[in-house]
Amino acid sequence: FFFLMIRRPPRSTLSSSSAASDVYKRQVSTQSTGVLAVCGMAHIVPESEIAEAFAFFDQAKKTFLDKKEFATMVRSLGQTPSNMELDQAVNRYAPDGKIDLVTAKQLLEDIYACTEKRGKDKLADAFQVFDPEHTGKIPFDLFKNEILTKIGEPMEEQELADTLANLESSGARDGDDIKYAVFVDWIWDQLRN
Repeated sequence: FFFLMIRRPPRSTLSSSSAASDVYKRQVSTQSTGVLAVCGMAHIVPESEIAEAFAFFDQAKKTFLDKKEFATMVRSLGQTPSNMELDQAVNRYAPDGKIDLVTAKQLLEDIYACTEKRGKDKLADAFQVFDPEHTGKIPFDLFKNEILTKIGEPMEEQELADTLANLESSGARDGDDIKYAVFVDWIWDQLRN
């Protein structure tokens, strides 16, 4: 399933425990002259922007990022890998958990390859599995209590709260149901912005 696409808040609403991440995202959105090209789900980020983000998150000037710093950097650049995808990639390229700039670029290529396979139709298809009668709706309780909490990798409380807030913002909530096509369209619009 591709529910990890809805589990990670879009770049525009990404919340982070790091105030630095929020500052960086604002700086990138106002200062960057590079254009992010949409490639399926993945945004190809120019090398100069990767280097700028790396330097920003390497506040101690130690010339490497740890896994948590790298994950925050990746998401601040608009990427949407799951924690499992990030862990696998980091373990492959940086088993010691120290990610230098060259390794960060390799990791991002790996992440692009993984996330570019995702698509709007695949996300809609994933919702349709829970709509065997093709009504275009799924029960809100099923979404909240089953899909988000029991399928795929576990969500943290803040991720669950962010996802439910995004659902409300999307206008997809219809009483006790969710019009999943509306939610999918909203998610896709957020990811392209």
